[in-house]
Amino acid sequence: MLRQLLKASLATVSLSLACASAHADYEVTFNNVTFDFIQTSASSFTFKISNLDNRTGNWAPDTDLGFFAFKDLGPLTGITGATVTNVQPASSSVWTYSAQELNANGCAGGMSGGICMQAVPNIALTNDMEFQVNLLGTTLAIDPTLGPHLKIGFTYFGDKSGTWQIGGDLLSQNMPFVQGCTVNCGGGGSGGGGSTPEPASLALVGLALLAAGGQLRRQRRSGR
Repeated sequence: MLRQLLKASLATVSLSLACASAHADYEVTFNNVTFDFIQTSASSFTFKISNLDNRTGNWAPDTDLGFFAFKDLGPLTGITGATVTNVQPASSSVWTYSAQELNANGCAGGMSGGICMQAVPNIALTNDMEFQVNLLGTTLAIDPTLGPHLKIGFTYFGDKSGTWQIGGDLLSQNMPFVQGCTVNCGGGGSGGGGSTPEPASLALVGLALLAAGGQLRRQRRSGR
């Protein structure tokens, strides 16, 4: 009986800690390309693009990434901007922030309620690309039943126009929730390692251990 109680307590501890360190992942695939949104903190996320070498449809002729945009990230109250770190590939391109909607002309639509990021200069496409995005002055509040809405602007250089142009579909799809914990996940966790458990998770662990200890004391008294 004691062994069973200990196993149950350890299972509760493991579940609580896993939940505390889990991060919210959202994913969508289109034209053979997979996009992942991984929340890494209350105000930041990792954006990954995979399998670009095998892109199909009207993205096939595109050569570079010029824009990406997200909305349905929450109210974004107080946002003052956003920064992007080029993780893969390493690039000196600088990203500029706009609150406008991404359309065929770039970050040039009406107010979107989200963020639109433009790379200057454009970044040549590689099979796998990764970016760390940090929101300034606000936090994420994504509804997991909806997921973040993604628009993408792959580009090519127009020989006739002599300018970079967005080519193909802008995608414009919400990214379904694919994994992560649904309790105490507000701050997310780091994809590169564990995060500090939240107070509510620690409370659950404490209650489980207290319950196991109480049961053990009662068994010892009854055995006298």
